[in-house]
Amino acid sequence: MKKPVAIFAILCSTLCFMGCNKATAVDKDGKPAPLSPEVVEQKMQTAGQPAAAQPAAEVPPVKPADPNEVLISVGDAKLVRKDLDAQVNALIKAQNVPAEQIQMAKNYFEQNLARQFVVRTVLMQKATEDQITITDEEKKKRVDEINEQLKKSNTTLEEQLAKSPFGKETAQKEFDDGMLLDKLLKVAVVDKIEVKPEEVKKEIDAIKANNAKVEEENKNLDAKKGEAKKKIEGLKKQIADGADFAKLAKEHSDCPSKEKGGDLGEFQRGQMVKEFEEAAFTQPIGKVGEIVETKFGYHLILVTAKNPAVEAKDGKPAKPETVKASHILVKTPEAQQPRPVPSEKEMMEMLKNRQAQQSIQTYIQDLIKKAKIENKAFPDMKF
Repeated sequence: MKKPVAIFAILCSTLCFMGCNKATAVDKDGKPAPLSPEVVEQKMQTAGQPAAAQPAAEVPPVKPADPNEVLISVGDAKLVRKDLDAQVNALIKAQNVPAEQIQMAKNYFEQNLARQFVVRTVLMQKATEDQITITDEEKKKRVDEINEQLKKSNTTLEEQLAKSPFGKETAQKEFDDGMLLDKLLKVAVVDKIEVKPEEVKKEIDAIKANNAKVEEENKNLDAKKGEAKKKIEGLKKQIADGADFAKLAKEHSDCPSKEKGGDLGEFQRGQMVKEFEEAAFTQPIGKVGEIVETKFGYHLILVTAKNPAVEAKDGKPAKPETVKASHILVKTPEAQQPRPVPSEKEMMEMLKNRQAQQSIQTYIQDLIKKAKIENKAFPDMKF
C-alpha cells in the first residue's frame, strides 16, 4: 500500500514552500505559454498624484531582536529566533527571492516553518512516548525504495539531501525523523482503518455508471458540434446584417469576456492558441473575420487595434507587436475519457488512503490540543 502521508524527511521544509512566488507561465521553449481566449487577464493601471508634503515623523529606534528569544515552545522543545532566522534566510537564498519580495517571503516562511515545528514536535514527542523506533533494515529498505524512484531523474537520495538549503546534516536528520513519524502514523492511524467490502463495491459501481454516461454523451458529440457551428454561423450573419458585435457577445458568447462585450484587451504573439493568434494578427482592423475553430470551439474575431513591434532605442526597452481584439466564442464539447475501473484490491487501497488523510489530520490536531504550547511570536497562527 502506498504511504498516505508524505515523508517529512526529504527536504520537507523546502518542498513545502516551493512555488510561493508565482512566475509567468512558459512553454518548453521558454516562450510565454499560450492562454485560452476565455482566460482574460484584466490589466489595471493606477495613476496617482503626488501626496502633499508632510513633516517627517520621528521614528523611534528599533530594538534589535534577541537571537535567543523563544518564539514557540512545545513542552521542553523550543524554537528560538536565531534558528528560525537561519532557516528563513536559507530558503530565501535558495529561491533567489527578488529584493522587493523578501519581506513578504520572510513572513510566509516564518509562519510555515513555525507551524511545521509544532506539528513535527508533537509527533516526535508522541513517537518517543510510544517507543517507536526504526531498525537498520527498515531504513535500508526505505532508502533503496527512494533511490529506485530517483533513478528516473538520474539522481540519488544522498545527492538530494546534499542540495538542501539547510545543509546535508539537517536534511539527513529530517529524513530519519520522517521515517520515524511515518511509522508512528502507520501504527497509530493507518493500520487501524477498516474499509468494508460494500464500500468498495459502491465506489466501483459508481465509476462504471459514470463511464456508461460518458460513453453515451460521446456518441452525441457530432450533433452538438453541428449545433455550435450553426449558432456561430447565425451570429456571423447577424453581424453582416448590421447587428452590434458587443451586444451579441454579451448575449451569446461562452467566454467570460462577454461581460465586456467580448473585449480581450491587448495581447502579443504566444499568448493565444495558434489558430486564434494567426487570425487576430492577420485580420484587418474593424472587420469581423471568418469563423475560427480552436480546441475551445468556434470564434468570431473583431480586431480593434494593432501596434507594431518597437526596437530598443535610447535606453527604452523593445516592445513586441500586439493586437487588441474582441471575440465571440461558441464552445464545442470535447470527448470525455472513461475512468479506468480499479480492481477491488486497488479500490480498497484508494479508500484506505482517502480515509487516512482525514484521520491523520484529526490525530495531529488532537495531539496539538493536548500539548503544552506557548506561542509568543505568532498569536494569529492556527495549527
